[in-house]
Amino acid sequence: MHTILQTDHYQITLIGDLEDSEEKPVFWIPCFLGEGENIWEKRTKPCVLACVSGMDWNRDLSPWKAEKVFAKGDDFGGMGEAFLSVLEERLIPMGESRLAFSVRRRGIAGYSLAGLFAVYAMSRTDQFSLVGSMSGSLWFDGFLEYALETPISPSVKRLYLSLGDKEKKSRNLRMAQVEACTEKLAEIWGKETAVRYENNPGNHFQDPQGRMAKGLDWLSEGCA
Repeated sequence: MHTILQTDHYQITLIGDLEDSEEKPVFWIPCFLGEGENIWEKRTKPCVLACVSGMDWNRDLSPWKAEKVFAKGDDFGGMGEAFLSVLEERLIPMGESRLAFSVRRRGIAGYSLAGLFAVYAMSRTDQFSLVGSMSGSLWFDGFLEYALETPISPSVKRLYLSLGDKEKKSRNLRMAQVEACTEKLAEIWGKETAVRYENNPGNHFQDPQGRMAKGLDWLSEGCA
C-alpha cells in the first residue's frame, strides 16, 4: 500500500495499489510528511497518490519572489519553476517507475501554497491532465495578472478549485483577496477546460485533508 522513495532531501510516498495493472489516475501532491495518509483515508475513488515532501515551502512552491505575509514567516523565494523541473525530470520518472501500469492520467494537486503551485504548473508544462487547487493561495502577488495573460496547457482536462467560505475574512489584506481571485480565475479557466469550483464551510485551516480528498474524488470521476 505504501512505498517510500528518497532522493537527496526529497521523499516520495506512493500510496495505493501499486501492483495492480489496471490503469488509474496518479496524483502528485506536494505536502508535509505524513499528510498523504490522511488524504488517502478520506478519498473514495481509485487512484494512486504520489506525495512529495522535503521542499522549502515558501521557496520551492512560489512562482516568483514576494514579500512574506506573516511577521514571523519567510519571504517567498520564487523557485517554483526550478522545483517543477525537479518534479518533471527526476521525481515523476522515479516514482512512476514503481507502478505496474502506464500512466495516462496524471494529476497535480495541493493545498494552500501547494495549490498555487499546482495551477502555476498547468501553465508551464503539459505533464498534467488533472489539476486541483484546494484553498489555493491564488491571492499571491501578481498571480491573477499572470494567469489572465498566460494560457493553460491544452493537456488539462479537469480542474478543481475550492475555498473555505470564511477565507476572505482574513485580516491580512493580501490574503483577503483570495475569494475574488479564485472566482475570477474559475471563470477564465472555465473557458479553456472543465472547471468545478466549490465553497466549503470554515476558514483556511478547517479540514484540509477532507477538502483535498473531495477534490481528488471529483477529478477521478472524469477518469472512469
